[in-house]
Amino acid sequence: MSTWAVAAHRVDGTPTVIDGIDVWTFDDGRIAIKDAYRKSFSDHAI
Repeated sequence: MSTWAVAAHRVDGTPTVIDGIDVWTFDDGRIAIKDAYRKSFSDHAI
């Protein structure tokens, strides 16, 4: 698992940070699956 953050701006121009994680699944030492999840926002927030 790895975490990440991206700086962005909301529709009204205010800055925000979007937090997320990547979940990695390995098979025989190689990446088999990479799923990304982010914090969810209400409609039109970003």
